[in-house]
Amino acid sequence: MVTVSRILFASTAFFAALATMAEPIKPGLWKEFIYDTPDMTPIVYGGESRSENVYMKDYCVYLDIFYVDGSTTWGERAEFEQGTHGWQKVRGAMTPRKNVKRIEMYALCRNGKEGGRVEFRNLFLERREGRGDKLYETRRSNRPFANTDEIYYSDFTGRTKTRHHETVAPDKSVWTPSTIKKGAAIWTAGSLRRITPTDYPSASDLAAAPRIDIDLAKRGAASAQILITTADDVEWKNATLRLPILKDAKGRSIKGSIEWQRVGYIPRGMISIAHPLGQPSRSGWWADPLLPAAPFRVRKGATQGLWITAHADANAASGTYSGEIEVVEGGSTRARVPVSVRVRDFALPATFGLDTAWGLMDGFLREAYPNDWKRIRRQAQDIMLDYRQNPDDISRTELPEIDDLLHARERGMSGFTVLNLVPPPKNPNTKWVCYSSPDEVFSDSFYTSLKARLEPYMAKLRAHGLDKFARLYGFDERGSEYYPGLHKLCARLKADFPTLPVLTTALLYNDIDSRWSKFLAGNAKLDDLIVTDIYCPLTVRWRNEISDYLRSKGKIVYWYTAGSPTWPYANFAGYYHPLTEGRLVLGFQTHYFRADGYLFWHVNFWNGKENAPFDDADTFLPSWHYTNGDGILLYPGKDRVFPSIRLATVRDGVQDFEWLQLSQRKCGREKVDAVSRTIIRSLKDFERTPEAIEKARATIADMIESAD
Repeated sequence: MVTVSRILFASTAFFAALATMAEPIKPGLWKEFIYDTPDMTPIVYGGESRSENVYMKDYCVYLDIFYVDGSTTWGERAEFEQGTHGWQKVRGAMTPRKNVKRIEMYALCRNGKEGGRVEFRNLFLERREGRGDKLYETRRSNRPFANTDEIYYSDFTGRTKTRHHETVAPDKSVWTPSTIKKGAAIWTAGSLRRITPTDYPSASDLAAAPRIDIDLAKRGAASAQILITTADDVEWKNATLRLPILKDAKGRSIKGSIEWQRVGYIPRGMISIAHPLGQPSRSGWWADPLLPAAPFRVRKGATQGLWITAHADANAASGTYSGEIEVVEGGSTRARVPVSVRVRDFALPATFGLDTAWGLMDGFLREAYPNDWKRIRRQAQDIMLDYRQNPDDISRTELPEIDDLLHARERGMSGFTVLNLVPPPKNPNTKWVCYSSPDEVFSDSFYTSLKARLEPYMAKLRAHGLDKFARLYGFDERGSEYYPGLHKLCARLKADFPTLPVLTTALLYNDIDSRWSKFLAGNAKLDDLIVTDIYCPLTVRWRNEISDYLRSKGKIVYWYTAGSPTWPYANFAGYYHPLTEGRLVLGFQTHYFRADGYLFWHVNFWNGKENAPFDDADTFLPSWHYTNGDGILLYPGKDRVFPSIRLATVRDGVQDFEWLQLSQRKCGREKVDAVSRTIIRSLKDFERTPEAIEKARATIADMIESAD
């Protein structure tokens, strides 16, 4: 029996709400269902909506589910398409594992861009087993790489949801024809604009003469893009770029380099995560891998990106260096693109200014390259160093090789993880151990074994001057059941290894936050939460006053992102995040909110056979199925690893952080923060356009140079 306790809309069967997003619609509770006899019957729900220019994180039918035992499931959702569309019907389903006492059902349109309109109707919720209900369907075109479409959908039968994928004949309504009606267009864009094979130049793109302007520091790098778009009946089969020797007005060559890479593309599958500034769900591709320079093809009615990167050596003379990039097709020069590189009169530090802790995991390298994985590991480490990231593995269970650490230190490494605080895996083929149970990791036998491994190794690190870069990691996002044992373990480590700090993402920081108001009022203590050396909360949990308090206790405070947070917070984990967010969160946000370092969980999270290696012969990989992007900043090739656009964005964020550090030392914190405030108002409210970021960055550079 179901009791409907309240109905906030005009009809139980139909709700039509018209809202202008300049005045955002409030979360709309449609019904609350209370069950007199709680049970675990499946839940099938959904509704219809139509929209005009709606780009919202939460545009969906949404359930909060409350169980008899007091626990909850938040945010079961059936998503509507973003943008503009007629009446669209969506369904969702879930099978509870506990007895359901109450369900709140909402029609949501919130957290996103202003200026849209939306209507809902025919909302429903049923408690029954599935009857082959189709829950979700998205169709994307394989154009320009194949004359087929892909359909991804899921259905619900009995108590089980099943995902399906089919290749079908093309439907021209799924794609938009090229805006280039004759021949091909060569145009340019900055590094913070993600452009896919079916993104075509706008009128303003075509009106602007193609050129590349790059602004960098000594020991720095920066990138831009050249794009080639063909008409629907035109194909380039053998194209390449010829790069110039960059020279200043006196004819002196730059001490540095300019290079290019091909942008690679990954097919977009069934994505459930929405971002109001992300690509439309029908967009068939993600632009992310950066593949080596090689002759390339531009298919009919397609856009191919070329990634241009300039580097300046530490001893490069400041000034502006110029040249022309030739775009060549079939042996003939089709365009000359002027390029200008400004080298600022300051250098980035030899040791990276932002300490980063990453997961470049050996287990995934061993699986992908079983016969040559150590060579590949060094090559992957060099890529990370090229992009000013520590080539770290926070989850390692094998001690890092001294030669790798010495090599990384010479190239700028600022820190590394010695071990993850877990027992070594018994199976040598285990790819990754995130954490272990309290019984395992807090036993005397574990500590005895850990100490026996660390003592001789720390002696080696001290002999090479590497000990000051070292840290331990552990207790990944673990809760209060770990705290008593963590206290004892950290005390033993501090006694035996006083200079070896422990970094954790355990929820200690969150629990300090939950007690904070009572602590300030004198009604709570925090002693049991002052445990480890380096705290690392998720960015969404950051509070300046808590971080300052921990520092007053001699602690260090990093922060991190993973698959979360999403809109309106900044992140770069998934393909769906705008590139500006990754640039900001590692750069201006990390500096402005005074985080001491940045952690990210994984860079080579490859799913084995699903992720076939890239072939240098082309720029797309139709067999790549891991379509979220979280945990993947490097891509596997047949005999080497490739970087990504998102990794380049992260590099630029680190360089922004280093520019802010330099400016702070010369001009003071207040002047630097004043610039940061022009683009950052809070962790949720910040400028998201490339132009705003570049303007603030240029202001910081001018401050550094004028202070001299």
